[in-house]
Amino acid sequence: MNQIPLPVDFVNRISSQLPYFASDLINSLDSEPSVSVRIHPQKKAALSFLGEKVPWCDNGFYIHDRPVFTLDPLFHAGCYYPQEASSMFLSEVLKQLYPHQKPETVLDLCAAPGGKSTIIASFLDHYGVLVSNEVIKHRANILSENILKWGYANVVVTNSEPARLGQLSGLFELIVVDAPCSGEGMFRKDLQSRSHWSEENANMCASRQQQIIDDIWPALKSGGYLIYSTCTFNPAENEETLKWISDEFDCKFVEMPLNEQYGITKVVLGDAIGYAFYPGKTKGEGFFISILKKGITTNSGYKGKNTKLVQPRVPAGLLKNQNLFTTIQLGSDVVAMPPQLLQLYQTIVDKVKVIHAGIPLGSMIQNKWNPHHGLSMSLFNNSPFEKYEAELIEAQRFLRGETFPMPNMNPGWVEVCYHSIPLGYMKQIGNRANNYYPKEWRIRMEIE
Repeated sequence: MNQIPLPVDFVNRISSQLPYFASDLINSLDSEPSVSVRIHPQKKAALSFLGEKVPWCDNGFYIHDRPVFTLDPLFHAGCYYPQEASSMFLSEVLKQLYPHQKPETVLDLCAAPGGKSTIIASFLDHYGVLVSNEVIKHRANILSENILKWGYANVVVTNSEPARLGQLSGLFELIVVDAPCSGEGMFRKDLQSRSHWSEENANMCASRQQQIIDDIWPALKSGGYLIYSTCTFNPAENEETLKWISDEFDCKFVEMPLNEQYGITKVVLGDAIGYAFYPGKTKGEGFFISILKKGITTNSGYKGKNTKLVQPRVPAGLLKNQNLFTTIQLGSDVVAMPPQLLQLYQTIVDKVKVIHAGIPLGSMIQNKWNPHHGLSMSLFNNSPFEKYEAELIEAQRFLRGETFPMPNMNPGWVEVCYHSIPLGYMKQIGNRANNYYPKEWRIRMEIE
């Protein structure tokens, strides 16, 4: 097949950087990439395309007979997340760092489109709070969509600069920085990334990465962990950035016991320790990850203003264990929050821009309750509406924003399901129905 050639300067650098493996790596970058997904541990669905397991992720699978994800209702229902296998190693890191007690406050700083945040949310399993942040607005909206589909209640999505979040002194026990990078690790999967690569851009990325770490370091709690990752092979963005962190801040690198069969390469530069995934050695794309532990300092958890909240009345029975949640008014929506999330929300809302928090339940319009799509996606969904089990073509039409007959449904709200898993709401009105699937989420691909 035709290829966009690898950049000459990249090939030359790799040849000197990895002299004993360069030819294998370069050849691997011109081979077919593997495809993998991570399944939702609580939204159980029969997925016929799952193949062998990703060895470092309990819920990760390589797939065969790749489906068209856009046309698969179970993808839109949050039953699985297509994700590159190497980046799923975050799951293994979290298991090793927290074998007993999970962290109470976690920040995923550069979170869009949401792969690592959904790993963290599943790992926390309703414990503590995850703040999932993205600085670019349209990417933050995509992040919010994927977080809603994943369905956990203890997540806040924010749209703020790292320096802004850095003002939340000592608030987070764990910070994950999947840093913007030159993207060399995606040269096989994304051929266009080869055209955009340059040494100059890689050096700019390294400078930006250092600035991001410098901005966010104050928000890391004394003794807390920072997980740094990129999808590049470039030493300037990996080992040298780690060495810069070690020189600038009081921290120690955490060594991870590795299974040799994984094919992961330990990389060391002075005190800096990282772990590299090279196509040809591991079954996945290029990836680099390192774990640092902050030294003992005097910074205490940030305490914000006591924000006044409006607590509206909502219909009973919308959520499982609804008495365990507090409902508040956020804009036009009523949102349910577990206690730990509500406390953190009140702490940070005066400092950062919040896009989404907790479970959006719905809104009152002209004295009539309208459920929010986020309610149907929630793992706590207990909405008392009639259920309609859709066939595949009906489910796809629903995701396109279309309507179809729903025989024997009473007038009112109907929760459309596929394989018994909620997809969202339609409203039956006499002989017709209105589709309430979010307009910005609707698929545009033609149904064959």
